[in-house]
Amino acid sequence: MKYTRDDDHEKSIEAYTKSLKALPEFPDSLRLRAEAYLSLGKDAETVSDFTEYLKYGTPLGDVYRPRGLAYKELGQDRKAQNDYTRSLELEPEKANILTRRGWAYMLDAAKLAKEDFEDAVKINPENPDAYNGRGYAKVMLGDFQGAINDANEAVKWARKQAEAKFPGAWHRSSTQPPFMRKRLIEFTMNPD
Repeated sequence: MKYTRDDDHEKSIEAYTKSLKALPEFPDSLRLRAEAYLSLGKDAETVSDFTEYLKYGTPLGDVYRPRGLAYKELGQDRKAQNDYTRSLELEPEKANILTRRGWAYMLDAAKLAKEDFEDAVKINPENPDAYNGRGYAKVMLGDFQGAINDANEAVKWARKQAEAKFPGAWHRSSTQPPFMRKRLIEFTMNPD
């Protein structure tokens, strides 16, 4: 655990591997090692350990979500979709998982993706990523005006989040350079 807190993922992996040799019946070591692998971008190892964990451990959204992410990184979109769906079955009110599953669906089914993004917007109407995804799905479905509206919503909420996080950088009376004001205005989409 010390290495995990210190973000020394290589040492975490070594420690959890030793733990598994000493106590192979302790599945949490598999889960924790999988999380360390995920932090290092070792997606195949992540999938392997989470899959092994699920044979013995409690099914958790916190297992299916990261395994879905690793599957997505490996280009296995259908498996990613399935894991995001299982995660939502275990924890149905997770807007970020609806958003991730929506992006995973995008390649196969724009209508299903749009439904996930719509549900994510209902759960968290201030989520710019959900508006971006829904807008993209609308483009795929031919609803260009709806896509423009969603893009404007995404910009609005991204700006509000940035203003909250970095208030001085977004205050209109600050020393914001004119080129930044111009960029912000250009970035807002207009259908006309």
